[in-house]
Amino acid sequence: MDTTNIKHGEYIGGEKLPDNLVKLLSESDTIAIDTEADSLHHYFHRVCLIQLNVNENYFIIDPLQCKDMEKLFSLFADKLIILHGGDYDIRVMKRDFGFIPHKVFDTMIAMQLLGYEKLGLADLVERHFRIVLAKGPQKMDWSMRPLPEKMITYAVNDVKYLLKLHKILMNELEEKNRVNWVEENCAHLIESSVADKGENDELWRIKGSYVLNRAELEYLKELWLWREEEAKLTNVPVFRIFKNEWLLELARWCAQEKEKPLTESPLYGLISPWKERAYRAQTAINKARKTKPSKWPFVKKPVLGKRKDVDPEIMELLKKKRDEIATDLKVDPHVILNHKSLATVASAHIDNGNFSETEDLQHFYNWQKELLWPSFIKIINDCIEEKNKKRKLKKSKKTKRSDNHSAAADTPNRNKSHRDSEKAGRKEKSGGATPLSETVSESNVSGSL
Repeated sequence: MDTTNIKHGEYIGGEKLPDNLVKLLSESDTIAIDTEADSLHHYFHRVCLIQLNVNENYFIIDPLQCKDMEKLFSLFADKLIILHGGDYDIRVMKRDFGFIPHKVFDTMIAMQLLGYEKLGLADLVERHFRIVLAKGPQKMDWSMRPLPEKMITYAVNDVKYLLKLHKILMNELEEKNRVNWVEENCAHLIESSVADKGENDELWRIKGSYVLNRAELEYLKELWLWREEEAKLTNVPVFRIFKNEWLLELARWCAQEKEKPLTESPLYGLISPWKERAYRAQTAINKARKTKPSKWPFVKKPVLGKRKDVDPEIMELLKKKRDEIATDLKVDPHVILNHKSLATVASAHIDNGNFSETEDLQHFYNWQKELLWPSFIKIINDCIEEKNKKRKLKKSKKTKRSDNHSAAADTPNRNKSHRDSEKAGRKEKSGGATPLSETVSESNVSGSL
């Protein structure tokens, strides 16, 4: 299919971009974009379709056939790009075409910050236009050619309403003074989506692996690596080779049945149709069996507990205040500040009436600081002051009890000193002789002791 008019727009799959698209892109400051990829069907997935809404003109770009992609993305530069749930779109456009948008507006982020409960594009379209979008072929292979009209219609619908929705949402954001909120969040969306995550040599620690012991983890690691290589060889997603729950089960079996071959495993039937694949799986198992226990991976439990440096009382007070503010704004409390961020604030230090500028606090949005910091700082200061008062009072009571104890211990000495003084005085009056009554008394006391 070359450049072709379709029911809802224009399909572009030729060598060059048509002049009308180039002209429209050159004259427009804002465009809506969506992408479709084949990640559910291939290990080496790629962008298979790019949908555009340029001034309410709809285009379907076929990057598998169009040879003018570099020019296309050069025309996107410095434009405001409207997306819905755009983190994946931004990531794959950078990966496949080296394109990083200058500025984006994500309608899903706007919906969250406006307090929308339903966040799907279909929900948004139905709410504002009373149009029910048909459920699309989400699991279809977007790399197939030619594409059925049903798939093209679905693809166009993903951008058809975005420009109008952008205007509606912007009006709502302006009414509630939250435009800067969306701008900050969307800027972070670009930054986080294109960030280099670096090498991760522990991707094999799949969900559920934390319950395995060290021997089982060693088998899991080798089996995971085996599955990766099989997926690359056949260019299919890893879940089509061997599902995660099967990996976990087979790792347990291997650790328990150390001498048995793979053919005796209850899961062998899932691999047996591919004899070479089964042979390579056995090779991976043999490698794990030969690994010394000292080289086995260590068990890593998920972090589920509370941070040790967080005062639970402060945490609870901050959470209560956040929830109050979120209720007033009619926004989900976790959109205002999630639990992890709340714990970071609860453990922060206050210096000269404000939070100390630590790296942990650098990641908060300015709108969050303006919205939350004044009340949070007061809560923490009040809580610390109250704790200090209680601590001083407790220390004061302890000191008082110590003084009373010392005084009580010293009383017999003071009484004896007083009696000795009286005795000396009486002796002096009698010319130095000891009165008979005192002699008898002291004699009796001495006898009784």
